[in-house]
Amino acid sequence: MTDQTIDVGAIRPVAAVWSPEKDPELERRASPPPPGWDVFGTPADAPAPPAATVSVLNQHLVIDGSEPWSFKTSEAARRTWAALRPHRAALWVLIECLTVAVAGILSMRLLDAFGPAPWVALGGALYVVVQTRSQLHSTGSTDVFPVLRSLTLAFAAAAALSALDLSSQAELAAAGWVLVVAAVVIVCTLLLRRSTRRPARVVVVGDRAAIGRAAMRWADGSVHVIGGVLAGEEGRLQSIVGVPTVTGLEHAADWARGRRADLVVVVPGHGLTGPQARALAWSLEGSGIRMAVDDLVADAAPHRVRARRLGPATIIEVAPTRPGAVTRVAKSCIDRVVGAALLALATPALSVLALVVRIDSRGPALFKQVRVGRDGRPFTMYKLRTMEVDAERRLVTLRDQNEGAGLLFKMQDDPRVTRFGKLLRRTSLDELPQLINVVKGEMSLVGPRPGLPCEVAEYDEVELRRLAVKPGMTGLWQVSGRSSLDWETSIALDLHYVDNWRLADDLVIGLRTVGAVVGARGAF
Repeated sequence: MTDQTIDVGAIRPVAAVWSPEKDPELERRASPPPPGWDVFGTPADAPAPPAATVSVLNQHLVIDGSEPWSFKTSEAARRTWAALRPHRAALWVLIECLTVAVAGILSMRLLDAFGPAPWVALGGALYVVVQTRSQLHSTGSTDVFPVLRSLTLAFAAAAALSALDLSSQAELAAAGWVLVVAAVVIVCTLLLRRSTRRPARVVVVGDRAAIGRAAMRWADGSVHVIGGVLAGEEGRLQSIVGVPTVTGLEHAADWARGRRADLVVVVPGHGLTGPQARALAWSLEGSGIRMAVDDLVADAAPHRVRARRLGPATIIEVAPTRPGAVTRVAKSCIDRVVGAALLALATPALSVLALVVRIDSRGPALFKQVRVGRDGRPFTMYKLRTMEVDAERRLVTLRDQNEGAGLLFKMQDDPRVTRFGKLLRRTSLDELPQLINVVKGEMSLVGPRPGLPCEVAEYDEVELRRLAVKPGMTGLWQVSGRSSLDWETSIALDLHYVDNWRLADDLVIGLRTVGAVVGARGAF
């Protein structure tokens, strides 16, 4: 193997036959910068990184950092895959449409109902299938709620025909079965897509800071930043925080194809204009590589973002962070009704747990503590006691052993926790009395973690945003790791919820909480 330095203009990546087991050094992934490196990828006390090297291996050119094919395939197979790649989502949709159509017609045949209602339902189901194409293309999360909502509207249309005596009850039943079959097919397809989806391979186009931010933002492996393109600069192949980067927008499309990217993310900034971004989109035509724009709306959930025309220009409209009055009232009603039902169901278990707490250690069964609720209003939060009665006094002597993040005090082996308290904490059963706070309207079933007054006193302007909604028994912080999260991540999750919450997401978080509690992830 030999090394040589070449000019970026001469680079044309070639897929060499190799496997990661034979030479793991060729498998380079984007990673956060090592200690002592700044966000631009250069050491604080060293010059810019040198030009990247290119290794000659078995007469193939392999650019350091690329990921060629890891299995032996014929040239014909590679060409066939390249030809089909831009149309994968269309093929999925075609198969779904045929499946839904055949199943729908069979349902009508079995029920001997071919009136207007089942045909309207079948048409609505096929329309929903076509609409899921955007999710099949997407490299983000899968959302089944819009699918179920659209199918419900299709059934409402069929029911309206039945109500107007334009269809019989048997035909309405057939319409229902058509939509049930369609829902099963569509949801199974989306879930299959989510379970088999690998992390998106992304090439970032922008300045040095944008490429560095992207590498660090997605360093958790949720996205692979496999390459960068510096806009408005001239030079050679280089590395920015471990991301192989070329210079010049004229190389962007070839670079993305050579890196087998799924998505090219354009970050607006110095040296990148609208006409250049349009030209980049043209150069990606037919490659199956999609293009996206990142930056200003990165913290807004997709349901709050909508593209629209304003005169001759296309703009991105961001919905308000505060939902409408109807949604807020609905959430409050759901909290109190569901909270009261859960409290009634949990009362026998709570009585037994409270008795065991009293037997296990001296002191009351319930622990009361002042927490800060929405808009900074204090309230008394209830929990089953898991610590000794003098826990607050002993806290002063344990401060230097804090394992928590930021303002939180956490110890994995806290000596103040009782024997039964460890079990309660691991199973989160100690939080069941918070249902009383939910019924009283002081807390929500889902929301940010309730903060202590001493913590809130240290909040900065951004962290105070957590108080814009009611605190919750569970939330993104709990289903994402709870005590194992660092302070910055906990705040980021809470702020994301505060700005983007909706009732459908509350349901998802509630279901994920069951898995988090059963698995005891981050509980101590």
